[in-house]
Amino acid sequence: MGHDSSLTRLVLIAACLCASPFQSFAAPTLPVLEADIAKKGGHYVIDHYFNCPDACDGVRLVETGNPSSVAFGVKMLKYSDAGSTDELQGALAAALVKRPEIVLPYVNSGPGLEAEHICLPFLSADETKPKLRALVERTRKSLLRVTAGNLQRQKAACSKEVESSLAILH
Repeated sequence: MGHDSSLTRLVLIAACLCASPFQSFAAPTLPVLEADIAKKGGHYVIDHYFNCPDACDGVRLVETGNPSSVAFGVKMLKYSDAGSTDELQGALAAALVKRPEIVLPYVNSGPGLEAEHICLPFLSADETKPKLRALVERTRKSLLRVTAGNLQRQKAACSKEVESSLAILH
């Protein structure tokens, strides 16, 4: 009888560990987020995937610079509140550093997409000037790679933000 209860206890512990809320799950994919918009609405998606620091999976997806993910981030701006708008704009700025040719077409194309909001990552006053300069320089170097004629207006708008920030940081 003692052996059976030990075995039962072991099975219960194993079952609890398998159902642990702390186990890691894969981040949701873009099709999952699109399905959630269709089923539950844009505000649900904002609350569950773009509400950092607790739920940042959507932010991380946009930051990749993947064309579909960037377009999704732009689409989500219409559902966002002040906090999630900042997160989305920061994600677009991060994507711009990685894939400027994907993000630049959106610069100054609508509300929340102004150059001053999506061309540079959030520059915290808590950071050191050298670190802030490095962040801005990364964006500058990214913009220098862009040669497409159809993106020169947006590139110029972002470059203006970069140069303005560098002037303040020197």
